[in-house]
Amino acid sequence: MLLAAVVTVSGCTHMTGPLTPPSGPSGSGLQVETLDISDSTVSPGQTALITLKLKNYHRQEIAIEDISLYNTGVLETEKQGCNPPPSRLETARKDYIPEMRCRWTVQVPEKEIENFNSKTVPVKLNLAYQSQLSNSDKPIKVHFQPLEDIEQKNEVRETYSNKEVSLQIETGSPIQFEGSTVKITASNDGNGRVDSDYSFDYSPSTVFPDCPQQKEPLIEQEVQFACSIDPQTDSSLTRNLIVSTSYKYVKEPTLDVEVVNR
Repeated sequence: MLLAAVVTVSGCTHMTGPLTPPSGPSGSGLQVETLDISDSTVSPGQTALITLKLKNYHRQEIAIEDISLYNTGVLETEKQGCNPPPSRLETARKDYIPEMRCRWTVQVPEKEIENFNSKTVPVKLNLAYQSQLSNSDKPIKVHFQPLEDIEQKNEVRETYSNKEVSLQIETGSPIQFEGSTVKITASNDGNGRVDSDYSFDYSPSTVFPDCPQQKEPLIEQEVQFACSIDPQTDSSLTRNLIVSTSYKYVKEPTLDVEVVNR
């Protein structure tokens, strides 16, 4: 009795073929490049190999919490490890995108063979990690000056993304010393999900006297708020404003294994 395994790979939906990672100078998060199986035919007692390949486009540190398979059904899987280990995954540089490969052995035990024509096992990967996004490479320049000296205020709006989360920052320039605000929006921008609150850091910290340190996403994994910005001076000057957000991100691509009796 032979069992044939037909494999497709997906993120949120089922797709055939390898996943194509995006590229760009601003980085594109932690990408699942491939998730596949070594042999398209698996019979009882025979061992196949599931391989995961990740590429890390992050320019800032991330911390991987879990890389595991679940929803394996009749398949028995055993993790063989990752190279390099998750704790040693480097950050991306201009000319270097770090990679990681993880492997699991998989087989169908004899005792699990039943009378069926075919059975699809949608094996899922759980990839969970602490991540972050910052505009530190491209700060927003805001000029503060006395209200009576402002002839025209221009809208400043910038959007940053790492293909996991999008961060939009809106304010004006020039703006007056007191009563000015910044509007911040953080939302899911990838094929996974935000699985935590958004935590925020601001620089220079004195310019953001009442901005929240943490916000819970309520609708469509998005948060939006406005808070005061104050240059803490009475002299005209320009500030480089930096907003950073950290969060837990989870990706769950599916490897469909169709087990067929022959």
